[in-house]
Amino acid sequence: MNPTFASFNASTIERIYQVGTKLDNNCYRDSYKRIAHAAPQVGGRNLPPWNPYSRFCRIWASLIQNDGAWARFPRAYRGLGAPGALAMAGWSQLIRGPKIWNGELRPGAVLQAWRKPEFYHAVRDGNKPAGLLGHSFVFIGYERTGGGITGLRVADNGYHGNEIVRVSRWPVLVGANTIAG
Repeated sequence: MNPTFASFNASTIERIYQVGTKLDNNCYRDSYKRIAHAAPQVGGRNLPPWNPYSRFCRIWASLIQNDGAWARFPRAYRGLGAPGALAMAGWSQLIRGPKIWNGELRPGAVLQAWRKPEFYHAVRDGNKPAGLLGHSFVFIGYERTGGGITGLRVADNGYHGNEIVRVSRWPVLVGANTIAG
């Protein structure tokens, strides 16, 4: 863990990641703004300026356009949103399912979630079906009950409100820790 970040208390982390504040209506832009704001404060890597035509930002936002570029992006990162963009850039490792719920996320990790596995598969393959439901958000901390992890506290554009994200909420969930410089 980044030694400067390890010294932050919970309220400082919430302030840095602007918990309770809506930064953008689009979840992927909201997460991008949170990370871009927080990175210099926690000793992390600065994100490039937002450019919806760049490969990094298109992967971050799962921006499929009719230009054929999506199919040329590495399949391993398509549909993985912000975690996929960070991993594709070599800035982080993907953290999936059991590792998320076993405590491997650090405050400031970005997450991409899909309501159904078929939504993830469709986006990965360059399609956006009707009723598509995915979400991007930032991990703040674990909720623990009886010593075990029972939920995730997150910062997002208001979709989760003050709700704790439970393991059953998002069948497809992938994360990436973002504080490594």
